[in-house]
Amino acid sequence: MVLIRCGGCEAIFDSGRAVCPACGRCPSCGRKRAKGKDSCPGCGLPYCGCCGRCPGCGGLRYEEVGPCECGHPSDPEVRAAVERACPVHWPKGKPWWRFW
Repeated sequence: MVLIRCGGCEAIFDSGRAVCPACGRCPSCGRKRAKGKDSCPGCGLPYCGCCGRCPGCGGLRYEEVGPCECGHPSDPEVRAAVERACPVHWPKGKPWWRFW
């Protein structure tokens, strides 16, 4: 699992997702492919605004959206290009947590 950063809203998500779970954009071409799904149909709780997960059942927002016309995420070359263009940089030599 490779994490990428959305170019539209800066959310961080798995590169295997067809759209950003926060804004519904394709990470490759930037086209808005999904919208208007604020609460989980299964349990009625609102999805997390960052990761797009339901806190009740763990379902993902926009998980039913299929591959984009540009080839993301089904085309390995397009997916690799997105992973190179939108990486999540981890600070080297620093802890991932901060107290201040």
